[in-house]
Amino acid sequence: MIKSRGLSSVIGMIFLVIVLSSTAGYFTYSMNLIEKVNDEVVFKMIEIQDKSKEDFEITNARIDAGKFNLTIYNTGEIPINFTRFWINNVTDSTWPLQNFTLNKISTPKETIMNIGQELELQALESQAYSIKIVTQRGLGKEFTINSPNEEVIDLKLMSLPETVSDGFRTTLLLAVTNNMTKSDTLLNIKPTMKTPQTTGTGDFTLISDMDPNQISTLSKGDTAYFTWTYEISGTLGDTITFTASLENGLPQNTASTTVTVNDVLLAQQSQTSLSSNELISPSIKDRLIFHGETTATPNGEYQMFSGDPDSNGLSISVETDNPEFFTNYGGAINIPAGVWNASLTYFSAPFPDSLIDDNSLNMKFHFEENASPEDSTGNTNGHNLGSGSERPTHQTTGGPHGSGAFRFDGGDYIELDNESENDIGSYPDSTSLWFNADDGTNYNQVLYRVNENSNSDYYEIGIDVDDDVYFTFRTSSGGTPTTCESSGFDYENGNWQHLVAVRPGTHQCELYINATSIDVSSIGSGGSQVNTDENFIGAEDSNPNEGFVGSIDDLLHWDNHALSSTEVTDLYNTNYGNSAHVVTFFMNKTNSAGIVQSNIVTNSSYPLKFLDGKENDEFLNSFNYTTSIVSWTNFTNSERLVLDMEFIGGLDMDMRIDDVSLSGYPESSYLQYPSVAESFQSYVTIDADQTSTLSISNGGPNTAWITYEGTRLTFEDISSSNTYAAMILQANSTDVNSVQDSIAFPVGEIIELTFSTPKNPPATTGSTGQIPIGSYNMKMQISGYDIDGKSISRTIEFGTVSVT
Repeated sequence: MIKSRGLSSVIGMIFLVIVLSSTAGYFTYSMNLIEKVNDEVVFKMIEIQDKSKEDFEITNARIDAGKFNLTIYNTGEIPINFTRFWINNVTDSTWPLQNFTLNKISTPKETIMNIGQELELQALESQAYSIKIVTQRGLGKEFTINSPNEEVIDLKLMSLPETVSDGFRTTLLLAVTNNMTKSDTLLNIKPTMKTPQTTGTGDFTLISDMDPNQISTLSKGDTAYFTWTYEISGTLGDTITFTASLENGLPQNTASTTVTVNDVLLAQQSQTSLSSNELISPSIKDRLIFHGETTATPNGEYQMFSGDPDSNGLSISVETDNPEFFTNYGGAINIPAGVWNASLTYFSAPFPDSLIDDNSLNMKFHFEENASPEDSTGNTNGHNLGSGSERPTHQTTGGPHGSGAFRFDGGDYIELDNESENDIGSYPDSTSLWFNADDGTNYNQVLYRVNENSNSDYYEIGIDVDDDVYFTFRTSSGGTPTTCESSGFDYENGNWQHLVAVRPGTHQCELYINATSIDVSSIGSGGSQVNTDENFIGAEDSNPNEGFVGSIDDLLHWDNHALSSTEVTDLYNTNYGNSAHVVTFFMNKTNSAGIVQSNIVTNSSYPLKFLDGKENDEFLNSFNYTTSIVSWTNFTNSERLVLDMEFIGGLDMDMRIDDVSLSGYPESSYLQYPSVAESFQSYVTIDADQTSTLSISNGGPNTAWITYEGTRLTFEDISSSNTYAAMILQANSTDVNSVQDSIAFPVGEIIELTFSTPKNPPATTGSTGQIPIGSYNMKMQISGYDIDGKSISRTIEFGTVSVT
């Protein structure tokens, strides 16, 4: 029995060990399983977080030598492995859906190119494709290439101008808007121009082909523009119809415009008419043209009436003149409620009054167009807006004052041609710009850099890794750089900042931010000047290295002037955008002596936009003052209308009035009011029983002659249907008749035309049918020819005149 119990105990212990071992093993398995699940959860969370940091853009896509060629930019925060390339041919339905292995790795902010060139895949430019790029983490982006045949794309074709003279040119502008519902981005947009259709003897010659020849990417909602230039020939009334479509687009997806051939027009300034604009005046009863004459106004103010400009123009400084424009009195007029609009043609002063205005060694960029930057001074030329995917993005209203600006993504740059006006060299010099830096960039960023190819000499403005703004330059390879730097404030905050870097001495610098001096330094050694070969905005070089992430506007550089603190402050307070000028507009009703009877409307501190006059202070654009009047405005025959402009602040502005050379866009300045049957009395008075002498000017480019046939004054009674005409008698006191034309009318000259008394029927002698006293709408019809033998035809409006 004792032996039996011992055996039982042994067996029992064995079973106990087995049970305990099993329990321990199960416990260990369970712990391993929990740990494994936990690791997988942690790994999945990391994977999800990584995927959220992953992003990329297709910045360019084309077909080269029968193969796809894609450019991809890693916009995310982590490296990306592009693994799969899916493609579907949407033109050829026999194509199967295909996918290919890529295994292309891109680090953050890196651009990889030539994707698709190594694939065993052939592509045709005549066919459309839907492509999807997928990353290892599962992020996928779809896009289309050559795919406008899926939907109708919004196309608009315009001819500028629509009416041209024989032998002159027109520009065709095609606007392509990505309004597709199936795709975010269109790639490789290529318009085509169909064979133009003509009538009569109309013909055309292509002068410059489509520019650009294609657009690589077009995001949803964006618009791309293409231009062609054609020379037009034919006779009066011939037409040429142009039709544009998209390569590989739907057959019905087209846009058309028609150009009409017209006679050469004098327009008082032949150069404008000979530049292919139709200038025969429409009815301008509701337009009051600002005239340069001051006679018969109450106190020497400027005239304003519905008659065409009749001089070579007058420029008015709104800042110093505070101009007033008066209508004449003499006729009752009732104007309904509605919108009044003053179209003001002007150019803005390049600087505030306190700054220098010598442009001999300056450089100014305002970035108002999505094109290679144009130096407003004209001193420097040949600048490039990056290349390929390294072009910054233009923001039409993204600047600090609603102006244009360029946005840089860290891989963009602008290269400026290095010339004597921006090559730094010897002191003094100054550079001013506005910048808006994105938050979160953790490396040095270059805003503006000028350097020697060897990088021994340089002049650089930027933001360092600590978010401090710096200005540094070095005058030799072994020299000590001179540096000014901000401290203690983060300028990468998504707000616009104004920066001025000044080099007043060989090794001296001063840095201003928002008109406050941040740092001054006189530490440095080396040569006496900064030698430079290259000039960049937004990056250190064209690679590009140390690229800026944010927006830049209004880059100004003085190559021989150190800005003072007062000038820096004035520059900081200068608005180069939507409120460059502030003007208060008064519209008043006065008596015949100019004494105000009542105020029609006052618009205080009205903002006017910056209009760049470029290097020659040209009148290139206009801007509108617009106001609404909610009730009728009534004038008796003894009352006047006056528009009074009172300059409040901002840059000075030179406004152009009474200029016959301005036609089409912009026009000479005028005020437009709601349409009425009547018009204000002009300042022209015609004697019913005396000959009348009126003058016109020839702005060029050709000498002209006036002919007897077709040159007349016509009169239309404003209160009846009665009409009268006066025939030309003389030009500059020389007879003009059926057997003798006028004397030669050279460019730049004013010629006086004498007309007979108005009659019906018209006659050079006698008094039968003489015009009665009253108010009439008067026009001058001019016929003639120029030195090239081309005909001239022009109608000039004088508005309502008084016949006494």
